Amino acid sequence: NLREQTRPPPPPTYTASDIRFTTKSGALYATVLAIPREEILIRSLAAESVSAVRLLGSNTPPVWRQSPEGLRITPPASWPCEYAVVFKIDLARP
Repeated sequence: NLREQTRPPPPPTYTASDIRFTTKSGALYATVLAIPREEILIRSLAAESVSAVRLLGSNTPPVWRQSPEGLRITPPASWPCEYAVVFKIDLARP
């Protein structure tokens, strides 16, 4: 059936493990593509020295720590958005 052949594929289902990055003015932004229910682990930041983490859209600073596995962020009691969340991450300058 031609109609079934031209139908676009369904959108992907993202999890809190799906994280995309961008930078602006020296800051790193990590977009988590689904609302996390458990601790977020950003493995790609294991070797970086993080100086600050901010949850965009929230006045409450997130609880975070670095471990040998990466940057760990504890989920807050509530999120500023129901679809995806963005963290602004400042890296320590040498």
